[in-house]
Amino acid sequence: MGLSDFLTEVARKELETLENHIPSCCVIYIPLIGFLLSIPRLPSMVDKSDFEIEGLDFMFLSEDKLHYRSARTKELDSLLGDLHCEIRDQETLIMHQLQTKILEKSEVLNSVIEYTAHLDVLLALAVMARENAYSRPRFTHRHGFHIKDGRHPLMELCAKTFVANPVNSGEATRRIKIVTGPNSSGKSVYLKQVGLIVFMALIGSYVPASEAEIGVIDGIYTRIHSRESVSVGLSTFMIDLNQVAKAVNNATERSLVLIDEFGKGTNTLDGLALLAAVLRYWISQGTQCPQVFVSTNFHSLMQLELLPDTPLLEYLTMETHQDGEELIFFYQIKQGMSTVTCVEFRCRYEESGLAEYSLK
Repeated sequence: MGLSDFLTEVARKELETLENHIPSCCVIYIPLIGFLLSIPRLPSMVDKSDFEIEGLDFMFLSEDKLHYRSARTKELDSLLGDLHCEIRDQETLIMHQLQTKILEKSEVLNSVIEYTAHLDVLLALAVMARENAYSRPRFTHRHGFHIKDGRHPLMELCAKTFVANPVNSGEATRRIKIVTGPNSSGKSVYLKQVGLIVFMALIGSYVPASEAEIGVIDGIYTRIHSRESVSVGLSTFMIDLNQVAKAVNNATERSLVLIDEFGKGTNTLDGLALLAAVLRYWISQGTQCPQVFVSTNFHSLMQLELLPDTPLLEYLTMETHQDGEELIFFYQIKQGMSTVTCVEFRCRYEESGLAEYSLK
């Protein structure tokens, strides 16, 4: 790091020994070549014979600069050597020695890393619980869960005001909840906060709620976000189908299923039919069905009475208020169905007796 200042001092001493007609010089370091004395090419230096200077060994000409070896540059070569190569050799040696030591102590180091990671996670959870008024969840052997004033752990940090919502899922009733409401009313956030609160409780964390009683959960199945990728070779709707199929085939009475806007990635009639079929399948299981939360804009699911009347079903909506042409969101969950119709069907029966539905 101090090489530049050092070479400047060497060049000053070299200039004192040079002939008076040489106005300036500098000492440079070139890797693999060494230290050289560089002087500007004078107008009188035309042929190679003019390059000869007493006491200096001419090396080469580059960009009107003549490069020589002097007694001092040779001494620097022997004293310091090729610095960059020496530094690289030392770096390689040190890294090899370090790797050898790490491999010798790999078992201990891996244990330290694992324990440190666990400690980091626990400290992070503890800090968040203290700073954001989390509560300690209670566990029960009953199915279902009850959450008072539940919050989304990330969204409440981003939003200026966050509206807390309860979650009540019974053991024998209200196991399947259908949440309706206009876009941006908070349906997706509600589903995500249910999943996150349950997940945080299962990993031993305090949860963002006033109170939380969590029943036995053996798995969380979601259809919330689809990650598209050319490498997968599947359409967005096919990815959605695979996620729902996994829930249908694997979810038990102890599972939590979260489905957000399933069916909107395909033809409206097909999407509605698929969603109704999945829900009817779980309803047919009775009290053996999983805890299911579904958000949808398919209001025809209720208007056309595609689902049977059963105590397993509960209809919820995100509260809104129509003020003239402006729609005001309260982000508060309540029982009932949305009065804001996002998708409306018109049914027309033709002479053939087949029903034709068109999107209005």
